[in-house]
Amino acid sequence: IIDRFVYEKKGDPPVPVSQIGYGLEEAALAAADIVRQQPDDKHDPDGYYALAIRYARHALAIDSTKAEGHFLVALTLGYDALTRAPQDRLDTAEEIWREVHRALALDPNDDRAYHVLGRWHAELARFSWAKFIVRMRLHDLADSASWEAATATMERAAQLAPKFIYHHLDLAQTYLSLKRPADARAQLRLIDSLPISDVRDPIYKAEAKKLLVDI
Repeated sequence: IIDRFVYEKKGDPPVPVSQIGYGLEEAALAAADIVRQQPDDKHDPDGYYALAIRYARHALAIDSTKAEGHFLVALTLGYDALTRAPQDRLDTAEEIWREVHRALALDPNDDRAYHVLGRWHAELARFSWAKFIVRMRLHDLADSASWEAATATMERAAQLAPKFIYHHLDLAQTYLSLKRPADARAQLRLIDSLPISDVRDPIYKAEAKKLLVDI
């Protein structure tokens, strides 16, 4: 597949490596968005998230010095994990944690990486009913997951990119898990006025409106 990025046709000069990596990063996002634009983005029967992971891994293999490659591996693994049963989501939890921290080490102001990390903490915190299983699978890493860390990283993501709808929606849901309805309402009310910037934003806006009614 990489050969098709390198040569447009036989005899053409090779495409610069940086351009190949960028193309693979864009391909990873495009493959994931095929599922994400559907109402149920947790249902991926055609394996587009797996394809997105492959593209992200190829991009990272080309240049591991960029934060984007590490972030995309963590992101696409996270998308795929959420399609699985709760106990099966632990399969890639360690790799997601490792890659998102590598992304943040290279770019400490990446709001998207903070969001992925926040979801990581929230998903493991929700697994509290099976702490023994989590510890058996993740060992000491299991102790780092908490609602407090989920809140702090989600808040950081929203601070860094205040117009990104999904940051506010997930932060609101985190507040609701912590029984902080007033804080959740404040985040949800912001969403209606924010511009569309992601393929899933119309769905997120509808979810926010419904949550406001249900709280």
